[in-house]
Amino acid sequence: MILRDHKGTVIFAAIRMLFNCVDALEAEAAAMDEGLRLALHWTNSPLVVEMDCAELLQMIQSRDVDRSRYVHHIREIRRILTQERNISLAKISRHANEASHTLACMGRSQQRTACWLRNFPDEIASIVNSECNHLA
Repeated sequence: MILRDHKGTVIFAAIRMLFNCVDALEAEAAAMDEGLRLALHWTNSPLVVEMDCAELLQMIQSRDVDRSRYVHHIREIRRILTQERNISLAKISRHANEASHTLACMGRSQQRTACWLRNFPDEIASIVNSECNHLA
């Protein structure tokens, strides 16, 4: 997870090893759930949640009753989106989401949980800078 301000400055970056995670979609849902909670804690600004998982985005935006194995995460994400301040969702390409993908790989490969406030690991510095250049 990575939270940036409107200028692209990192507010926090986080990784977490997920134990008992069945598949990538469950990992995406868990990351979004926890990322929203952290973002709401660390900023009062409106949020734009960017994700490269079209399937998760469709599940969250669907008005159908969710009977999937991800129902808990989807229900919590929907609750946060409807009860909290202005939060919008945006589908982006995986290429535009490299910093989050790299952090997810770090959490999995290093098997640890960490959160960096106003900072980020050196391993993603060049990615963060290149992604932010696209915002300018």
